[in-house]
Amino acid sequence: MTIKNFKDFDEYVKFTRYVCEKHGWEKDWSRGGCYIHLEVSEFIEAVRGKGDPIDELGDVLFTLIAVADYYNVDPVEALNWSVSKHEELLKKLKE
Repeated sequence: MTIKNFKDFDEYVKFTRYVCEKHGWEKDWSRGGCYIHLEVSEFIEAVRGKGDPIDELGDVLFTLIAVADYYNVDPVEALNWSVSKHEELLKKLKE
């Protein structure tokens, strides 16, 4: 299965919710924050040659999306905001 199997990003967010619920993974701040820290640390180690960076980045993204969803922070809205913010910076660079 790949991201292409989902009709849109919202469907992927629902999938992360389902996976976390099925496995009993808690996403409250005390646990969710730890998960984010752990996954980012594993990604950094992988980039340094001690693992698979693609696998670890996937875990980072999955965890961020799951924790954001738990706190009702819409990952799609956050990405759209980020793109808009960077789009404005690109326009300023071209001026």
